[in-house]
Amino acid sequence: MKKTIVFSILSIILSVGTAFSQITTFERNGWELSGGFGFDQFQKTFSQSNEIIKERGNYLNFSTAKYWKVIGLNASARYTFNRTSSYLKTVTSQSVPNDFLVGLSESVTPLDRIDLAVGPMLRLPFIKDKLIFNIGAEGGMSLTNGAQLISESNINNVWNDKGFDMAFIPFARPKANLSFQMADQWALGFSGHYSKYFKDSDLEYRPLGINLATDTYSMDSWGFGVNITYILGKTTTTVPEKKKEPIVKNIKVKVVDKETEEPLRNSRVFLTNEYGVVFRGLTDDNGEFTYEKLPQGKYTMYGLLNEVKTPVSDILPADFETSGENVEVTLLHFDPRFTLNGLTINKGSGNPEGLVYVVLKNGNTQKEELAISKKENGTFSFQLDPETDYSIFGRKDNFISEIEKVTTKGLERSKTLYTQLAIGLEEVELGKVINLENIYYDLDRAVIREDASKDLLKLVQFMVDNPKIRIELGSHTDSRGKDEYNYALSQARAQSVVNFLINRGISPGRLIAKGFGESKLVNRCADGVDCTEAEHQKNRRTEFIVIE
Repeated sequence: MKKTIVFSILSIILSVGTAFSQITTFERNGWELSGGFGFDQFQKTFSQSNEIIKERGNYLNFSTAKYWKVIGLNASARYTFNRTSSYLKTVTSQSVPNDFLVGLSESVTPLDRIDLAVGPMLRLPFIKDKLIFNIGAEGGMSLTNGAQLISESNINNVWNDKGFDMAFIPFARPKANLSFQMADQWALGFSGHYSKYFKDSDLEYRPLGINLATDTYSMDSWGFGVNITYILGKTTTTVPEKKKEPIVKNIKVKVVDKETEEPLRNSRVFLTNEYGVVFRGLTDDNGEFTYEKLPQGKYTMYGLLNEVKTPVSDILPADFETSGENVEVTLLHFDPRFTLNGLTINKGSGNPEGLVYVVLKNGNTQKEELAISKKENGTFSFQLDPETDYSIFGRKDNFISEIEKVTTKGLERSKTLYTQLAIGLEEVELGKVINLENIYYDLDRAVIREDASKDLLKLVQFMVDNPKIRIELGSHTDSRGKDEYNYALSQARAQSVVNFLINRGISPGRLIAKGFGESKLVNRCADGVDCTEAEHQKNRRTEFIVIE
């Protein structure tokens, strides 16, 4: 007897343990049934007289829906009964003689509606299908009765709106519902709706003999409520097999320059598991990227920057058994070239100028490379060969760019990785005067100085990049000398610049030379004023203006 009791107790314990180890899953089949009730506010607004009939009440709603993942089709039936009414702003004071306003009383009959509708729905689940947001629209027909406006006086009925007598009215209704799934097959929801009814009607007016203009109206209603939803589907119970918990860790990779040990940002890193699946990443400003929550296994990894790969690094299952939450890997990148990090700047605003075509010209090979500065911050980059001189400039419609020089001669790759450079661009507009900096002349000379010719090259490049533009080259002198002489000298200087451009392939038809003499000084150094040679030289300048 005692043994029987003991075995019974053990059987119960084992069965309970088995029950607790079971996993019950519920699978929806897409069908849902709902029922609910709520508040409804009906409003009827007359378009000409601005009269408003309002009726408050409640509704009962029943619906069914079929969902295919997130898209569904809903059909509903709703009974709405509005009993509390109000009537705002009558037309009697304007439309009816005062004799008919004696003992005026107004009332609105109750309103009943039976709505049948169908329409699409969108189902958006959150928090593992526990919180569900449904939004959609439906349309159909409403069997409507009531809402008659009766206005009476001691003398006679003044007028009335005949309302509805079992009328069928089409309507459209956008609606939304937020529900919480309390159990596998039950959900509690909170809903809101807006209904628009499509029907116009005339007013009946009394007494006879008073001719009042007809009026039309619009009808709508809104409301909110609660509902219970029954979710159809299949429940499955399984007993999971006990498995060894897998080791899961982050793989943290860092890419550094082999020579300087500086971290390399924007390096692409590639991680491949033993099944051939490739995971990609991009290093941050610290040269690091983390692959999160990867299972224990065998991986291979390499980095790529400026089309140069790092050596491949292996990650073994044993690496996951070390302490810490990360498996850390360092990739050494070697590129004998230097990295030029540049910035294109708008000289007018001082802000970065994005989407500039930046041209890098190798002084040894005359080969050109092209990069586009980033739209958001104007940055760009190039790789520079050792012991090489470069020229670099920007190219953008209606902008003239500085031509900068950069060299890697004398730089040691083991100590230097990055070089910095900013390129200034000035926007050129029709009629805007652009000063050509450093285009100076010796006293009483029209020949362009050797140290000035390089600054004219940016104008040559601007004319090449903008082949439809015509410009006027204006030259100015200082105040020393006679006016007639200075005018002739400035004309010769302007023509000297035009000849410089023509000799470099610019069409003469796109260029006009004009001398201004001393008529447009930029400082105080007029006739009779004692000035330094440097001050006078500022007036000996060349400008250009776009004329077409």
